[in-house]
Amino acid sequence: MKIDIRVFEDVGGRRPDITPDALAWLQANIQPMVDAALPWLAPTPIDILPRGDLDAIHVLLCARETMDETFDFERALGAHLIDTPDADPFGDGTPYAKAYRVAVVVDRAEIEARLAEEMEEASEGFDPREAEIGELTTIFHEIVHVMLFAANSNFNAPQTCETAYEAGDIQNDLFDLSSGYGLRALPDEFGEEIEPECAADARDRMEKWCEMVGRRTAALAPWRDDGDCGWFEALGVRTPPPDDAPSP
Repeated sequence: MKIDIRVFEDVGGRRPDITPDALAWLQANIQPMVDAALPWLAPTPIDILPRGDLDAIHVLLCARETMDETFDFERALGAHLIDTPDADPFGDGTPYAKAYRVAVVVDRAEIEARLAEEMEEASEGFDPREAEIGELTTIFHEIVHVMLFAANSNFNAPQTCETAYEAGDIQNDLFDLSSGYGLRALPDEFGEEIEPECAADARDRMEKWCEMVGRRTAALAPWRDDGDCGWFEALGVRTPPPDDAPSP
């Protein structure tokens, strides 16, 4: 599937802290990283629904206030946009999305605050590489959410699936299609597939799987000899100095 990187300001709302260099970095690297690492799952047959025609994941880089207010995911770092926001900034005209979309907050102050906290809490020294992986993981975590939904819904849009569910044409609702509950068991960190005990367990397993696969993909960033992949540099993020750096 094609990964389409956009800035939410192109649709509406306050522009996030995304520099031209950062946008170029994402556009150059996200697609090959996804193609190299993400396990595109075999579609789960859904009665009556034929294969859909969705072939792209739209990654929307947004400001903190957009995530909190427009998308209504307060304090979230990222979100899989299944519901249509109240303002309907995409013009879907339906309660649920007609396309695969995720939103990811890009806020330099937030990132730098997290890095400072990580450095303070690090018991064995601050690792800039791990910090970059951690921040990039959010993007891939949300992409993996869409991957799972796409495979479970046979590449149909959330609106198409909900319409079919309400009509009784399929037996699985949007939560089932998002998590795989009743459709597939997701592998854990050891590769073992365990059927969830309940919906809450399915949600937990879904989040853990998305985080695990997302982090694995983020680790495939184009690392340079100096141990930096260039993401923070392109974004203009100031990383804390290592613990053994001389005092100014």
